[in-house]
Amino acid sequence: SISVTGAKSEIDTRIRTIWRAGYLKPQFFPVMPNDLDDDAGKPKLAIIHYDALKIGAAATEPPELVQRLAQHAGIAESFRTYANNVLFLVADSDQVEQMVNEARRYLALERITTSAERMREFADDQQKKLREMRQAAELNVRVAITKTYRYLFYPSADGPKDAAFLRRETVPPQGQGDTNPDQVNVIVRLLHNLEKVRTSDDNPLPAAYVKGKAWDRNQVDMSTEDLRKAFARKVGLPLLLDVNQLQRTIENGVKTRQWIYYNTRDEWAYDEDSPPTFWEIGDHTRLYAPSEAERLQLRIKGKWQPPAPTPGGDGAGSTTPDDEPPEDLLIAVIGAGRPTQMTGTGVPAQAFQQVLDHCGEHDVAAVRRLTLSFQGISRSHADSLAAIGLAIPQLGKAQFGITLTLNIQFDAPPGNQRFELTFQGEWDRYKRLKAVTDAFVREEAHSLHVDFRLVVEFGRDVPLDDPQLVTARDVLVQMGIGPITLAADPVYATASNRP
Repeated sequence: SISVTGAKSEIDTRIRTIWRAGYLKPQFFPVMPNDLDDDAGKPKLAIIHYDALKIGAAATEPPELVQRLAQHAGIAESFRTYANNVLFLVADSDQVEQMVNEARRYLALERITTSAERMREFADDQQKKLREMRQAAELNVRVAITKTYRYLFYPSADGPKDAAFLRRETVPPQGQGDTNPDQVNVIVRLLHNLEKVRTSDDNPLPAAYVKGKAWDRNQVDMSTEDLRKAFARKVGLPLLLDVNQLQRTIENGVKTRQWIYYNTRDEWAYDEDSPPTFWEIGDHTRLYAPSEAERLQLRIKGKWQPPAPTPGGDGAGSTTPDDEPPEDLLIAVIGAGRPTQMTGTGVPAQAFQQVLDHCGEHDVAAVRRLTLSFQGISRSHADSLAAIGLAIPQLGKAQFGITLTLNIQFDAPPGNQRFELTFQGEWDRYKRLKAVTDAFVREEAHSLHVDFRLVVEFGRDVPLDDPQLVTARDVLVQMGIGPITLAADPVYATASNRP
């Protein structure tokens, strides 16, 4: 006969395959605070072992084990920093016995059907029936497991303070026994219905709301990385499943004067009147209250003017390498109001349309070069890196230059399993690396940062309605590439090149 311990071993193995890493990172069978990571990476779905804890329908408050894991972290059991970044899935005490029985039945049928000697005892039609019973029993085990793990505890500002701000939700009937190969998606759908997670398809959160929740009273600045981490700390905020959500909120905050965006690398600040930029998330970009930005005299893009030359001097030394050339010099070189690049941001269709709109406004006849870039820390950026390698061969005749910085930390600090790559060169050389980079970005990782730039040199003036441009846009859209920054070097219309 099949032992209970054997059946439970089978269940434990299957639990690890039913809940897979995706938007959430499953952490299996934690019993101590140091078993559960405390970081601002992917939200953690802690699946508590059914022998360690199981509850009935009447137990609406989180048990002591769940509260301990929710409030404490590490060997020293200090207070958990990222309390909003952990969720708990707990077994239903009324379902555990049935789950074990289903596993024992499946293992018994498997033992029979995998034994040639035993199967010879049955007629052909009986053998067929036994195999069908085994397949049905295997599915029943999966259904029983998903029905057993039906209680989800998640952090919420509405949760009781004396219960670690945790609320209980029951996985809805359509989720119980769902044959979806990844049950993490069932949890994500439930959290989305509860407005606890934000996906790329949701409208961005208003900056005023986020600032009120994430900034402390009298706070005047915050790095964009700390703002991202605030979503993992503050139980009153939803979980961000796509960093593009935060980028759109940052843009909303700039446009509504909730803050000034500042990039410490090029020392430019952006307010509501500045030209569009790519909103980077990292320690090198900061958000300032408008009054603080004014006090610090940050250079506002589109408004800042270099200091006037010292009276009586020859003008030497009156500008720095970062200063913009005088307006009259720019006009002499490129003509009044004629930018040297047309830019667009967003998903490929959106970015291309913005570029075409700018070209139409400035009487551009063609483009000589396209520059496509994206950078970020989310799974969507990893997917975009893999997809762009498939897209490049379909972009037509051109010379392709690539710059890539890729950093992957596979395990949590202070772990030392990491992959770091810096590449600059042409497509013919990069495509030899593509199989390696694709494999690594698809692995489960603690953190990831992608900074990618593609320069497409056409070697000719490409008219705006040229099929090659249309194909480039369509290919990038079809590949499902995420938000990009697209820049085009324009060829302005003259009497000789007008259509």
